[in-house]
Amino acid sequence: MAKGIAHDFNNLLMGISGSINLLVMDSKDLPNHQKKLLFDAQKALYHATNLVKQFQYLTRDEKPNNIKVDLYSAVKNVFSFLERTSSKVVEKIINFEPNKYFVLADPIRLNQVILNLANNSINAMGDISSKSGNFIKVSVSHMDETTILENGLDCKNAVHIVFEDNGGGIPKENLSKI
Repeated sequence: MAKGIAHDFNNLLMGISGSINLLVMDSKDLPNHQKKLLFDAQKALYHATNLVKQFQYLTRDEKPNNIKVDLYSAVKNVFSFLERTSSKVVEKIINFEPNKYFVLADPIRLNQVILNLANNSINAMGDISSKSGNFIKVSVSHMDETTILENGLDCKNAVHIVFEDNGGGIPKENLSKI
């Protein structure tokens, strides 16, 4: 049933998308504030479409499609998405090199994890729409063999991913819920 609802919702979004795109093509004579409204509608539509895709993916009865994924590209894609969909002023820093750290993961699920962590960072900053100096920084390093063994990981290679931000942190009363 959930699959059917997601499919129907996606069809509605495609109709809305077509209408908005036609309006954008004819928007050259519109005042700037109306052009901005169309841009905001496109941005919201893009976000809604991605949410439906993620929901459709999560309702599948399939095993994860684990492939080799470049962490730099995965983080960069999420940061690009956030630039288009968030009105908050947050510097996004990728503190590692491209093509150096790879993981065996399902790209869609990895994207969702990175997006959730980044959104948590942004939300922890509170109302920052006009404040500068806010940041999210993602760093990656290889774990040494001792750390791998201490964490009970069943692999020879592992990476340590760190999300850092300048938000207020998790309130003490919520720490036990994690």
